[in-house]
Amino acid sequence: MCGFRDARRTQAFLSCFGPIRQHFALPRHRMNAECHRSILKERLSTWYGLTVQPQLIKLDDKDNYS
Repeated sequence: MCGFRDARRTQAFLSCFGPIRQHFALPRHRMNAECHRSILKERLSTWYGLTVQPQLIKLDDKDNYS
């Protein structure tokens, strides 16, 4: 990968990227568009719940202490 200059950073990125990609990678050739959209919507809401909402809660807590 040309964009990575350091092997350690490349490995760190790829070790995080693999599980994230697997979460969103769907076997599109085995399902129709409606099914694909519904599963992807479910997985995006799971991702939002795990990543964005905890950060918003932390920001709200900081505002309460200010």
